[in-house]
Amino acid sequence: MKEALEAEVRQFLTQEAEPSFRLFQQKLIPTGSPIYGVRMPKLRKKAKEMAKETGKAYLACQMDSLEEKLLGALVLGEGKMDFANRLSLLKDFLPKLDSWAVCDGLCSHFPVKTEEEREALWQFLTPYWDSPAEYDRRAAAVFSLSKLMTPSLLPRILSAYEKTDVTPYYVSMAVAWGVSVAYVHFPLETEVWLMETTLEVETYRRALQKIIESNRVDGETKERMRKRKREAR
Repeated sequence: MKEALEAEVRQFLTQEAEPSFRLFQQKLIPTGSPIYGVRMPKLRKKAKEMAKETGKAYLACQMDSLEEKLLGALVLGEGKMDFANRLSLLKDFLPKLDSWAVCDGLCSHFPVKTEEEREALWQFLTPYWDSPAEYDRRAAAVFSLSKLMTPSLLPRILSAYEKTDVTPYYVSMAVAWGVSVAYVHFPLETEVWLMETTLEVETYRRALQKIIESNRVDGETKERMRKRKREAR
């Protein structure tokens, strides 16, 4: 069944591939994986279909291309299962991450519905902030900004941003993005943190820039952040 399912998915991807879109993705998404050039709406539709019957089986399949991994990320979010089982499958899936696209698709489609599930996800992610793998750390950062940004978790998230290795570009950008999301939701607490943080300086400047670019921040705040960015060296 595994080989047949892999063949079915690759046939689907070959049929839906668009050469011009593949070229666009190759420029946009640095990855060592092959790219077919299949658009996300088609992958979402396929994932919904697979989740009803073969979703869990697919997660055990070989995934070589960008789209196969994206499909796995979507299937993981679509399948009906208890949260502990979903976390177990997430643990097995994380080593497949090799691009921001698969990482962010996984995080954005992962269902987290209750405070108990948020706490469970946070506890699950805690060791990944110290992982040597770049996309483990990016996943922790993107999960934090997309699923975990609550008053109770905010201090732990901001502390993790300071302590994780933000040297790789895609980790730094995710942490900067997370700081900007924290600012939008909790401006007072995050501004105090910005005045005291030990966050690596380039990531700090990127975070300020993302706050400046936000359409949910007023002009006075933007100017204050510009001044702070100029002073950050």
